[in-house]
Amino acid sequence: MARDAAARVLCDEALRLVDAQPQRAWSLAAQARDLAGRAHDPESAAVAERARGLAALHLADLDTALRCERGAVRLARRAGNPTLAAEARMSLAYVLSCRGQPRRALGVIDRARADLNGVQRLRATAQRGAILQQLGCLGEALETYREVLPRLRACGDPVWTWRVLNNRGVLFVYRYRFAEALADLHEAERLSEAEDRRLLAAHVQENLGFAHSRQGEVPAALRYFEEAERRYRALGVSVSSLLLDRAELLLAVRLAREAREAAEQAVAELTRARSGFKLPEGVLMVAAAALLAGDCTAALPAARQAAAAFARQHRDDWSAVARLMALRCRLGLGQRVAVPELVRVADALQAAGWRMPALDARVTAARLTLERGRPAEAQALLAAAGAARRTDPAELRIRACQCAALRHLSAGRRRAAAATISAGLRIAEEYRATLGADDLLAYCSGHRTELVHMGLRMAIEARSARRVLRWAERGRASHLLLARARPPGDPVLAAALSEVRGVVAELAAARRAGESVAHLERRQAALENRIRDHLRRRDGDYAGTAAPASPEQLTAVLDGAAVLEYVESDGALFAVLLADGRTVLRPLGPAAEIAGSLEHLPFAMRRAAAGNDRSAEAADRLLASLGRRLDEFLVGPVRDALGDRPLVVVPTGALQSMPWGLLPSCAGRSVTVSPSATSWYQAARRPRRYGTTLAVAGPDLPGSAAEIAALHRLYPAAQTLTGASATAGAVLAALPYASIAHVAAHGNFRRDNPLFSSLRLADGPLTVHDLQTLPDVPELVILAACDSGLSLVCPGDELLGFSAALLTMGTRSLVAAMLPVPDEVATVLMTAMHHRLAAGAAPASALAEAGRDLARSGGPAERMTAAGFVCLGAGLGA
Repeated sequence: MARDAAARVLCDEALRLVDAQPQRAWSLAAQARDLAGRAHDPESAAVAERARGLAALHLADLDTALRCERGAVRLARRAGNPTLAAEARMSLAYVLSCRGQPRRALGVIDRARADLNGVQRLRATAQRGAILQQLGCLGEALETYREVLPRLRACGDPVWTWRVLNNRGVLFVYRYRFAEALADLHEAERLSEAEDRRLLAAHVQENLGFAHSRQGEVPAALRYFEEAERRYRALGVSVSSLLLDRAELLLAVRLAREAREAAEQAVAELTRARSGFKLPEGVLMVAAAALLAGDCTAALPAARQAAAAFARQHRDDWSAVARLMALRCRLGLGQRVAVPELVRVADALQAAGWRMPALDARVTAARLTLERGRPAEAQALLAAAGAARRTDPAELRIRACQCAALRHLSAGRRRAAAATISAGLRIAEEYRATLGADDLLAYCSGHRTELVHMGLRMAIEARSARRVLRWAERGRASHLLLARARPPGDPVLAAALSEVRGVVAELAAARRAGESVAHLERRQAALENRIRDHLRRRDGDYAGTAAPASPEQLTAVLDGAAVLEYVESDGALFAVLLADGRTVLRPLGPAAEIAGSLEHLPFAMRRAAAGNDRSAEAADRLLASLGRRLDEFLVGPVRDALGDRPLVVVPTGALQSMPWGLLPSCAGRSVTVSPSATSWYQAARRPRRYGTTLAVAGPDLPGSAAEIAALHRLYPAAQTLTGASATAGAVLAALPYASIAHVAAHGNFRRDNPLFSSLRLADGPLTVHDLQTLPDVPELVILAACDSGLSLVCPGDELLGFSAALLTMGTRSLVAAMLPVPDEVATVLMTAMHHRLAAGAAPASALAEAGRDLARSGGPAERMTAAGFVCLGAGLGA
């Protein structure tokens, strides 16, 4: 009898701890099972097996969970206790559902309900509602929750009350009823904390993150996800569901690469755990990330795999989402898709309450009918999409504006279409203003691109240069124009950045010594991810973005210069030239026509910089040929209207990394490159700042000491930082008080993580994140560093990188290299440029004159160096 009593006590404790400490519960249940076996007590053994199964489920071991729950049913039946067997069937139904067998789970739970009464039957009914919810029967599930919730409350059952609130909260999210969702989830949060149910508390943190994510509140969602992950890891349970939620959020902010990594990690965990129910959601997320990145070849089989798996699970709503993705992949691969296929998917999604994918399906179908010359059919499809509500998430309202604008366009109502596009852009701006991290701001601009492209198409079809310029400016580098508050002090960020510098210094030392560096690389990656995530959790604090500058405003400050803005629409490039108050639009040709030339440029320039040997001479000839070809394509059509004016170039796409001095029309001309005409206009009108001159020499750069010494002779009052004194801290302390900063250092452009692009200083890298902690930046910055002018180009020509950060923060003009340049020759160019700056020349003029003289006096390396540096920002003004 003592053993029986001990086993029962352990069983009760194990069941109590399953939702709080699943590992502890597993251990106690195993002890209880052993005691019950020795005591020949099948009832206690059944309860122990049930507790072990639930603990294994929470620890992501679904095979063990299924074996334990089936064993619990057998033991309860052997004991002749139908109530105990029914309780075990409840848990078995939960495991079957998680294994991807919700139909079978429904049969098991119905059998359990038949043998239960009172509060146990209420629990089984609540479980049935959860299975119905998994099957996509949301209406039936909601009715079930409404029936059982007040009765569970009346019975004083906090755990099952929590389960219903948590499940219903998620259901409301899928129905876009966010106020009700958050009310349920916050009540569930209070219950789990009051009962010290740690696993339940972690689940509700994740679901609060999911709710905020679907609502478009990204920083809040990230904060909840961080807290959920902290709690999950403390309990030693799987984070696969959290990875899926995070992947969905990353997709919403258009971070395709990170979303795919998170989704693939979730798929790996779900596969190991044999979690069949969630696994196709992970596969679908992988497909969505691949599709967003334009990799339709990888996305299509994943979408088809997910659709088939959902169909086997009888999850018709999810299957329709996956089928839509497969159809979009086929379109992306140039395959023919029948409009009725899209309409059937749209109808299925609309019936299931999946409004956003349903809208996508109808818009895609309407575009196809328009392409195939059936405008009336397109009108009907778009009309059936309906309108968005004010309480809907921003992404859904933006899509609804796209739909309405397309409907107006298909009916020939261009003015109404333009107004609708403008309304959609305002919603996108409001959404973006909630974000506080630069990478989120840049990538989120992708939500605006389709709207802007629609406006551009209208303007190009109307052959209106002014309208093309206006629409181009509305969609270009807009996150760089946000009115930003100065960054608050952030000791967490400062400490993490200092730690990164230390790790990078250790890495460099270890590499020099030939030691293993894998552990240091992992530590660096972890630190960088921590900084990235810390910043992404910040809320936005922006006052708004600047209105696009008009041709009249631009002309008023151009002072005889011209603006040459490049625009891409439907694969074709156009040039808009503004000179002497006249705006000219010229078609250039397919963007693909110069893609090969742009791809060859970096290779040819590296070869030309290598020296004066035969291969460098050949590369020099290739560069000259490429320069002439690009010049004829990009400048030739506007050369007559351009004349010999100084030039503001506004590139697009791959042209952002163009060394413009390579083009004969630009060589020797005063040229400044700007992310947008509006950003140039703002910088040109900004009041001048005056301060000291700062000259910095980084380590391991031949000639940098001589370069800094020459600058000190030119600027006797300059502050110089060289050798061990040229640390990141010293440079950051000096930058806010300098009007001119010259930094000769090795540059590192991080395409994988552009906000960690850096300049190498004595104690390690000075990154973009370091810059963003400053209260002010110099008026003119010269970065005599390789690749320092490069930026990652995101959709909408949003730029991320060292140069983009300086321009955003208020640097008026910036001279930087677009490619690796030979150090000794760069020193000659920089010194000559500074002599002209000291004599009063504008930055763009000083660079152009120094580059012209250098190119004339030397060989391939000199010509390449002269072409490799560009002036960015408002470089035309003195």
